[in-house]
Amino acid sequence: MNFSIIIPMYNVEQYIVRCLESVYQQDFNEQDFEVILVDDESPDNSLQLAKDYLSEKSNFTIISQKNKGLGGARNTGIDKAKGDYIVFLDSDDLLQKKTLEKLSTIVSKYNNLEIIEFGADIVDNDLNVISKITPDILRKPLSGMKYYVQCKTISSACNKLYNKRFLDAYKLRFLERVYIEDSEFNTRAFFFSKNVLSVAIGLASFVQTNNSITRNSNKRVNDKIVKDTITIYKDLRKFELDNSTLNENENKYFNKKWTLFTISIFTQLLKYNYSSSQIKSIKKDLVMNNLFIIDYKLNDKKRELLRKILKNSFPLFLIICFLKKTFKL
Repeated sequence: MNFSIIIPMYNVEQYIVRCLESVYQQDFNEQDFEVILVDDESPDNSLQLAKDYLSEKSNFTIISQKNKGLGGARNTGIDKAKGDYIVFLDSDDLLQKKTLEKLSTIVSKYNNLEIIEFGADIVDNDLNVISKITPDILRKPLSGMKYYVQCKTISSACNKLYNKRFLDAYKLRFLERVYIEDSEFNTRAFFFSKNVLSVAIGLASFVQTNNSITRNSNKRVNDKIVKDTITIYKDLRKFELDNSTLNENENKYFNKKWTLFTISIFTQLLKYNYSSSQIKSIKKDLVMNNLFIIDYKLNDKKRELLRKILKNSFPLFLIICFLKKTFKL
């Protein structure tokens, strides 16, 4: 079997049928892929709607489990997967037409690909395209670390194809019940991978819903995002110490990673209107744990500007945060 499509399901009754339709309208032999739907103790009617839609299909598995979050649902799917390659699809998102056919063509051209990154459309609820994610085109695979340093990439697990043997060989699984689990997972995956390829074709559509994590205004959720980001950052620094041999490729890889983690944290503090005293306290904690790392020059203009402000004029960052919070900018 070529592909296992893993779909976590939680509180998505208005989206799940549309998601499944995008999978089964692929014009791809159903014997060559399987759908693993992981019901993560969803409180709404998602499970029944999925069962009704899949009632005449033969290549699916539905697993119900006690809530373990997105990462835990994906882990269950990985453990049960029979396909050579894994696609992660969130239940409010879509596969574009002929995605599986295109991916099949790509993997047949190369030996031992471990990760393929592909493009995606960012769409609204009516599927109107808001923006596009377009990776670089590679003529030959690179190691994961070289790829990360040299090419455009995003942290999502849902615009990538993963080799199942590769995930199992390095025991790559997601952290459970945390936010930004994709970034943590891919930090380890790209470190270990020897064969990463990217293609500049859009194969998925990411639907921007009003209640998505990135658009949430709940203070409890926002505080957990910041806390989880810092906790994961600390854990990954330990991962570096345990696994890195300090060669040039690894140093560049982790330096870029840590710079982006640091910038991500302060972007969140700005976005969620943290006070100056809270920001200072968090910076102090990062400095004490050798996590205030902002030395890698970035190609992204906005992130590079923030990096320079954090590095050369931290009081200016505090003023920007104060003005945003005071005037609700």
